[in-house]
Amino acid sequence: MNERCTKEEPGQRRGTPSSRIPLPTPPTSSLPHTLTRPALSRPTPHTTAAAARADSVAVTPSPDTALTLPGGDPLTFENAALLGENTRVLWTKAADGSVTGAFDAASPGWAAFGFPGPKGSMLGGNVVIASPDPAARSLASARTATLAGYSPDTFVSPAEGLKVAPASLAAGIPATGRIAATFKLEAVPAGGKVMIASGPMASSGPLAGKMGIHPPGKAAVAELAF
Repeated sequence: MNERCTKEEPGQRRGTPSSRIPLPTPPTSSLPHTLTRPALSRPTPHTTAAAARADSVAVTPSPDTALTLPGGDPLTFENAALLGENTRVLWTKAADGSVTGAFDAASPGWAAFGFPGPKGSMLGGNVVIASPDPAARSLASARTATLAGYSPDTFVSPAEGLKVAPASLAAGIPATGRIAATFKLEAVPAGGKVMIASGPMASSGPLAGKMGIHPPGKAAVAELAF
């Protein structure tokens, strides 16, 4: 027998001409050769820290309607209420609609009382702020502010939406770990809601001695009609 043996290629059928099975051609990519990293989104005020949110707290009538600031005369009001567990609000409403009031809060530094913004949040709210002041006789001072942002360095003083008699503003530290302020509102903003907040004073860095951002859970909104 003079038969010539041929080597079979893989995938070749016996008795057929040798042929290679073509490999599929990879699809051509339509992406550009240079990859572009997607732009990172910047945080918005709604994604900032806990300063952006305010919880709701209960309002409980309080029988303690008196307050004395250091170096001042004892003050007595017609009404008092606890907002949550650590803030007491006192007030007397006159026939002309004005309100003489005060607040007394547990705080490691500053405290604020006022009225929330148009959407019921801190942003756009108007408050009275009491903060430590070593140069003051009462060791604290008071001012009003509009919350143009969530950080204390964005607050605008005096408040744009709060009518307060300037001479009525006073503050003091009635006891260790507490701070208080007095005020007289010429008119009470509509809405029936109030806002409280408290936080530390910055102890170092370029903002040393100034208000720091309140910790989580230290800002709240409550239903309170004067």
